[in-house]
Amino acid sequence: MTAVADPTNTAAGIAKRVHGKVQDLIPEKMNVVLRTIPFDTESPLGGTFAEQVWLTGEWGFTHGGTDGAGLTLVDPAVAESKLAEAAPESLHFRSRSTIELLSRAQGKGEASFENYVKRLMVNSKKAFDRRLNTRMTYGGLSLATVLTGDAGTATTWAPTISIPTWAPWLWLGGKGCPVDAYTTTTKLNTTSALTITNVNPKTRVISFEGASADMTAIKAVGTNGSTVTLYYKGGYSTTATGIKTIAKLSSSSGNFEGIATGTYSDVWNATQVTWDVTADDFTWTILQNGLEESFGRGGGGDRIAFVPPGVWKTLNSSLDALRAFDSSYSVSKVEMGHKIDAIVYYALGFKITVMCSGDIMGGDVIVVPDPDDNEDFRRRGSSNVTFELPNEGGKMFIQIQGTNYVEHGAFSDQVLWTTAPRDFLYFGP
Repeated sequence: MTAVADPTNTAAGIAKRVHGKVQDLIPEKMNVVLRTIPFDTESPLGGTFAEQVWLTGEWGFTHGGTDGAGLTLVDPAVAESKLAEAAPESLHFRSRSTIELLSRAQGKGEASFENYVKRLMVNSKKAFDRRLNTRMTYGGLSLATVLTGDAGTATTWAPTISIPTWAPWLWLGGKGCPVDAYTTTTKLNTTSALTITNVNPKTRVISFEGASADMTAIKAVGTNGSTVTLYYKGGYSTTATGIKTIAKLSSSSGNFEGIATGTYSDVWNATQVTWDVTADDFTWTILQNGLEESFGRGGGGDRIAFVPPGVWKTLNSSLDALRAFDSSYSVSKVEMGHKIDAIVYYALGFKITVMCSGDIMGGDVIVVPDPDDNEDFRRRGSSNVTFELPNEGGKMFIQIQGTNYVEHGAFSDQVLWTTAPRDFLYFGP
């Protein structure tokens, strides 16, 4: 009698073979922030990343005049430096299939089984990249603020998200996603997570179901939950630093990478410019003025501006009205530079690349250093996204004891790292 191969072992072998192809199968249009910021594969495994940063100038100068007279030199005024430190944060993902599905796919032959495993991995990689991209963008911050609450029923709630905090891709395919609701620092759904039942991107309405006690607590805030903030389940205070977190560093309190933001705000913190999407269109003049302010504070180098669709539309329309195209014009790019699907122009001697993303909230414009021009702006950690689970000896598929479930997962361990947050620039409320 011929022994039947264990489908979990066969699946693992195929998964390792196709693992390198998975990324190529995923559309590059989404996860704009994640694919723009490279992962530093030369970083040491584990531990804390640390780098010395100079935060004041050297002032030990003596002006000697022109007469050649003897001088007593001014005492040295040595520059102050601090050790910038950051620890990577892990992200874990679990998904399940069944032993029957693997076995049936295996029974159809090698090609069919490989296709099944490949699609399984692609779907999981897409999900992982979406969550990691969100963390790199809004890590440490909420995903949305409720503009208008909803009375609903005892166990349902369908609030409208505010325009400044609405980012459609953060909720794309959100049905079934578990969410936490907060007012300032207080968690409101203490019984269980809320579950998304529907997302309407046209009206910005997200429908939830949850425990009656939780819904009562939520609807007691404001008017039926207005001003409530939303997070992915478990995301409050545990997510890694994102580009908005860095761009909005406060000069009044706190620290970033262990350096006090209030003590060295002139050379350490990013620049913030007030802009209200509900009152004014974002214009090239607003962007230029912000860049000039950042430049005056020492911010320099090529930059990338991540903008929401509404801002992209306004900027693109203003260019349509003002520019004259040469023969290099194409519908996929505004030919003022060379990066596809971007508007590229030059200001203050630097290249500014404007990139549109549905992951950027409607009231945010976030300007970051261009990683091609700044080697200190990277995702750093012990592991980029991998399907080989370190706690399972590198296995990709395991059967859950006592069940017919076959589980696979993914893992990453990384942090957004920069030694010059002053190169960041934020426009918003």
